[in-house]
Amino acid sequence: MTDIIDYADKVWKGEANQNAYHHGDLRKEGMHYIAEGAYMWPAFGNVYVFPTNAGLFVYDTGDRRTAEDLFAATRQISEQPVHTAVYSHGHVDHVFGMDPFDTEARERGWTRPTVLAHENVISRFDRYKKTRGYNGIINQRQFQAPNLMWPAEYRYPDVTFTDQTTLTVDDLQVQLHHARGETDDAAIAWIPDRKILCCGDFFIWASPNAGNPQKVQRSAHEWARTLRWMADLGAEILLPGHGLPVLGADRIRTTLTDAAELLEILHGRTLEMMNAGATLDEVVHTVTAPAELLRKPYLAPSYDEPEFVIRNVWRLYGGWYDGNPANLKSAPPHRPRPRDRGPRRRRRPTGRAGPRPTGTRRTPAGGTLRPDGHRRRSAEPRLASGPRRRLRPAGTRRHFHYGERYLRVGSSGIAGLPRRQRPRDRTESQNGRPRAMGILTSDNPCPSADSGSVDEEPDYRYTLANERTYLAWIRTAMALLAAGVAAHQLLALPSGALQMTITMVCFGLATVLASGAYLRWKAAQAAIRRNLPLPGSVLVPALALGLGILTLLAAGAALWS
Repeated sequence: MTDIIDYADKVWKGEANQNAYHHGDLRKEGMHYIAEGAYMWPAFGNVYVFPTNAGLFVYDTGDRRTAEDLFAATRQISEQPVHTAVYSHGHVDHVFGMDPFDTEARERGWTRPTVLAHENVISRFDRYKKTRGYNGIINQRQFQAPNLMWPAEYRYPDVTFTDQTTLTVDDLQVQLHHARGETDDAAIAWIPDRKILCCGDFFIWASPNAGNPQKVQRSAHEWARTLRWMADLGAEILLPGHGLPVLGADRIRTTLTDAAELLEILHGRTLEMMNAGATLDEVVHTVTAPAELLRKPYLAPSYDEPEFVIRNVWRLYGGWYDGNPANLKSAPPHRPRPRDRGPRRRRRPTGRAGPRPTGTRRTPAGGTLRPDGHRRRSAEPRLASGPRRRLRPAGTRRHFHYGERYLRVGSSGIAGLPRRQRPRDRTESQNGRPRAMGILTSDNPCPSADSGSVDEEPDYRYTLANERTYLAWIRTAMALLAAGVAAHQLLALPSGALQMTITMVCFGLATVLASGAYLRWKAAQAAIRRNLPLPGSVLVPALALGLGILTLLAAGAALWS
């Protein structure tokens, strides 16, 4: 069997990784001895068993997938019944291991084990029942588990407490303290006689999970305060909710204070910028976590990101509004046409000659009438009398599946926003592809229409920008027109032919720019509506050539005079 204490020491020093833990190799070995009267079952959610003469005290119970394995591993070290089990909090990977022990007690006529938890666990279970569908979706996405089914029934606690309580099981005295961090229902177990601290998910061998974007509000500031409180207890054995145990008072103090410092920096700097009037986007791209902390093996951002913590701090104090007015009332999501509806029925363009179905006649709008005189409906509705349009922002190139919604990512940014307003994605890996966080990947793009195949309603900002470009060319043409009038009326050159040449070049160049500006505006607008690249333009070289000719004529006029 693996010496879990030696293995944990190497991981803390950075001499080994946690693959044996995460891959379940340690769990397959059964219960691991930690100290006298203390055992660890290293599962997805750790379980700690403390045998006493009155029965077993269990801190956390694991998830339902491994409940039978936990029961078998427990029975390898003791045949005593479970006296009391404590939920560190109400997450499903910590509260679903009691069923085999309850069944055993019922079959053998024992007293049913007592489950103790914080009072907010009850409301959490009630909320989980109300949001079962939503929780199933987000956890399928987060853990890449398409067959995951969110539970409908829960083992509610038999006894609850509010702030703190003391539990005695034979000679084992356990002090339970409530604190807010990842959840609002956490219960920390401190066994002062043995200097053992069961901290739940306040420490998980990773950057504190205080910013999960798919979960309810989390409390970074209170989390940091609790970490410092735990660091001052003088614990010699730290048993986390996830990951390996930490042994040694100095090492435990360093581990907990480093985690607290990381949260305090993110929370404090975010709040400072909020008070200075910064927007969420500015805060996210300015506040960073110290690199020396993130490099430590027990604070690596493997499960959460400092950026997510920043966003959660903003949500706590500032709500969901990020300071960008464009996000207050967003456009409805566009859902691409499914591929399984068959080919689209082609419309006959208005005015095209050709045979019509027998018994029909052409209408003024270009459609057809049935023999009874009623209009024949087309395959799809159209807007006014123009072509059918698909309403989605211009610049959209791809659609990515994001749970039950679609995130539009295009050359102009997210959902039509300019690229400079698009939040920088810190979850990208070195090659530019999103990391496997279960939040957004490009491996499962949704079907979408080919670019240029449909005429679309463009974002009004692109239309206005195109019009401003047109007006700039018109102003240049008017300036050349004024220059031609001035050359004709005010210049007094010895050669009338030279004066007339300068005048006509100005007039001709103004005519080219004015007419070309309109054609350029029309072509650009059509490209925007069809998601096509902007066409090239001859206006710039024409203007450069014309100004070059005028410069030569002016130089000749100066030499002539």
